[in-house]
Order: sequence, then C-alpha cells, then structure tokens
Amino acid sequence: MSDSKDFIIENGVLKEYVGSGGDVVIPDGVKEIGARAFSKCHNLMSVTIPESVESIGEYAFSECNNLSRVTIPESVKTVGFWAFYNCESLTDVVIKGTDTFIDNYAFAYCFNLKNAALPDSAALGTGVFAKCPQMADADGFVIIHGILQHYAGPGGDIQIPDEVVQIGYGAFDTCRDLRSVIIPDSVKSIESNAFDSCEN
Repeated sequence: MSDSKDFIIENGVLKEYVGSGGDVVIPDGVKEIGARAFSKCHNLMSVTIPESVESIGEYAFSECNNLSRVTIPESVKTVGFWAFYNCESLTDVVIKGTDTFIDNYAFAYCFNLKNAALPDSAALGTGVFAKCPQMADADGFVIIHGILQHYAGPGGDIQIPDEVVQIGYGAFDTCRDLRSVIIPDSVKSIESNAFDSCEN
C-alpha cells in the first residue's frame, strides 16, 4: 500500500511518486498523473488509478519493469504518448473509457503485453501497440481497430488481411525474413518506418 507522503501533488496534478513501489493506490482527488511521475519506478508492482483521474501524462509509467497489469478507469480521457513505454512485465491492459484518446506509442515496446481490452470507440494515435509481439494472432499480426500495429510472423511471402486500413509505425521494421507483401485495397495509409530495415 501507499502513504500520502509518497506523492508530490500540486493543484490536482501528481507530479512525482517518491515511494518505494509495491502495490500503489493513487489518492482520490488527483486529476492528472503528470509527465514521468512514475517513470523508471522499477519496484512498482501494481497501480490503482482512481475515477478522479482525467489524464495520464507522457512517459508517466515508462520503464516500470515490474508493473504487470493496468486498469485505466472510464474517467481518463487521454493517455499520453509513451505513457507505458517499455514496461517489460506488463501483460494485461484494460481501458474502460469509451472516448479515451490513446496517444502515440503509449504501450510501445511492451514486449510481453498479451491482452489489451479497449472500447471500439477509443481513438488511437500512431504506434500505440508497436513492438508488442505477444498480442499477435495465429498469422503473426497485431491488429487493433483496423491498424496493423506489429507483425511477429515468420516472414516470407505474406498477405495483409482485408480488415487492415492502416499499416502502423514500424509494423514490419527489421523483419529481415520478409520477402514480399500483398497490401489490400482496404489500406489507406502507411505510417513512417513501416518497412524499415526489411533487407530481403
């Protein structure tokens, strides 16, 4: 559990967490989790976010290596870019807000993320689930809301599914065994670095 002395809070903004980690409960009344507030808190195991929180700042929980599960309440309208970047133990994410905006790369490089539950109406920025190979389907595709977030398949000659409308940031980068790709007519845009370092 956490103590009020573990938090530096100014005008409803949680500026910094200074506790020892473990299972942390953010105090009621906090409206914003500020930029980098928990960044690199390697001893953070779990965090309970109250319904008073409306936004999670950039890099807020980045590189919290032992954080395994996160539930983001309906009150949160914005999850900042790189907010949970490289949380290497993160396996499950639940986002409850129907109009939440999840900014660029919010969960990128969470290599062990397996399950992400979010409403169809939630809006996604670029590369939100880039480099999350554990989320891949049987063919190696990580597709969220029609965006091909990541390809974790064996390469070779592949065909992108018709449900894809966008090939996301870095979706195939460094896929050195990729030889050919059939892109369906459903795809309307290809983000930067999508095929970077596909040597073959």
